[in-house]
Amino acid sequence: MEHNELTNYDLVILKSSLEVIYNPALQCSRCILKTDERYREQRKGCTGKTEFKREAMEGIFYTKCPGNFYVDSYAQLLDVHRLYRKGILAFGGGLLEQPAKYLEAMNYLEVLITQKETENLKKSLKHGRK
Repeated sequence: MEHNELTNYDLVILKSSLEVIYNPALQCSRCILKTDERYREQRKGCTGKTEFKREAMEGIFYTKCPGNFYVDSYAQLLDVHRLYRKGILAFGGGLLEQPAKYLEAMNYLEVLITQKETENLKKSLKHGRK
């Protein structure tokens, strides 16, 4: 993350990394072990030869399974976010002294994580679990 604000690329990579962590079926290592190449191509568009289309964010679509867009360094931001939720900042100084891009990433992750937590809660309530 070099510029002062997150690009659409950054946002899509952050979202796909989060999706992969929350959904093991999107993890390439697991998928490769359990499915054949034909299935991966037809259902997940791993090589980009089929019409795979799933909305990544408003107006931007994945053209392959989100697992293909997972980037470990972006996924590590999730660990940084856990600390952020506890009030531990990544850089010296107070909140107003943090880089804008860092704060934007933390806020975006907060929105995505809250959405995932809400989805999981709704699913568990639907299935009678607390």
